[in-house]
This record gives sequence, C-alpha cells and structure tokens, in this order.
Amino acid sequence: MVAATWYKVVRGFFIFFNFIGIAMGIAMIAVGAYLYIEKKDFLNIMPKYEDINIAAVMVAAGIILLIIACIGFCGAWMESQCMLIMFFTAIFIIFAMEIAIGIVGFIYRGDIDTELNKQLKAGLKEEKRHPSWDTIQKLYKCCGVDSYEDWYAFYTTGNQVPDSCCNHKDCGSRPDLAYSVGCYSKVKSEVEDNFYVLGAAGITLGVLQILLLVMTMLMICAIRQNRSIRT
Repeated sequence: MVAATWYKVVRGFFIFFNFIGIAMGIAMIAVGAYLYIEKKDFLNIMPKYEDINIAAVMVAAGIILLIIACIGFCGAWMESQCMLIMFFTAIFIIFAMEIAIGIVGFIYRGDIDTELNKQLKAGLKEEKRHPSWDTIQKLYKCCGVDSYEDWYAFYTTGNQVPDSCCNHKDCGSRPDLAYSVGCYSKVKSEVEDNFYVLGAAGITLGVLQILLLVMTMLMICAIRQNRSIRT
C-alpha cells in the first residue's frame, strides 16, 4: 500500500515537471519567433554574427525540449525504464552543454564591449547592411557607432550621413542636424538586456533540469519497486 502510494506521488510529480518543460518549450518557440520578427536587424548590422540565427536556435531548442518531454511522458505512462533512461541522458547532456556555454561566456565576458564596437563599425562598410542601420537609427534616434562622424568615410559625394540620422527630410547633407548620440550605447544596452533575460531563463531551465534528473531517478526506482511487489 505504501509502495503504491509512493509510486503514484513520484509519478505525479514527474508528470507535473514535464508539463512545466512543455510550457518552457512553447515559450522558447514563441520567444524565438519574436526575436526573428523584431530583433533581426541587430545581427544584420554585425558581419561576424549574420549567420548566427539566435531565433532559429531558440525555436530548435524549444522543439527539442518538447520532444524530450514527450519521451518522459511516454516513459512514465508505459513504465518504460529504457525510455526514462533515454530521457535522463538527454536532459543530462543538455544540462552539461549549458554549463559549458555559461563558463565560456563568463571567461570572455570582458571582450564583449570591444568586439561589439568592432563589429558595428565593420557593418558600416557594407552597403547591404545599411537598411538595417536605417531601422536601428530611426528606432533609437542615434547615428553611427560612436557618433555621426563614423559615416563620413562611406559617403564621399552628396549626403554625409544617412537620412535616417535625423527626423528632417533629406537631411543627409546636413550632419549638424544628425542625432548627436551614437548607436553603440543603445545596441549595447539592448544586448545586455537580452543577456539578462536569457540568463534568467537559463537559470530557471537549469533548476527544472536538476529537478527532472532527480525525479527521473526516483521514477525508475519506483517502477522497479512497484514491479517487484507485483511479482
């Protein structure tokens, strides 16, 4: 009787935490879609990171989390130790990868400012990135990386700065009307805010993964105990 009750309790908690995993997977897919729609210009202005599609990574991670949660559900429903071991292994590997990424990010955190400034200035040189620059300059009312003078080297005739550098029509030939604030601080602030959000999400996901690892071990033990009682 006690063993049966213990099994039901463990199974209930296991399914509950899997529901949370599914909710987080759906949330990650939604956040990925939002980043793709609203924030793609931030990567487009930096040549080195144009192929790093954060939105796609978020969506893929959300789908993987949903698949893993389904494996856990099936393992609990069918009382399959094999599926639960697969579930445990997948969660453990992902958790280990997250720790490794966190350590690398912590080690190189001091290089972010220099690299960000460097990539923003590199993005000014390529005309194909100018539409994304226009979007960001209009949105944040800024001009260039450090100041509007960053554009001088790329506008040799006609306009000295893009028209997106101020609110006035055809003001590119009048840099004195351009926004006095560079976009570096604005972009840096946006990147930092996203890091905080991702960090909070990572900690939450890490806690959930630890709970799932513990509950999976308890679930396997409970299944073995329940089967031994039946026999």
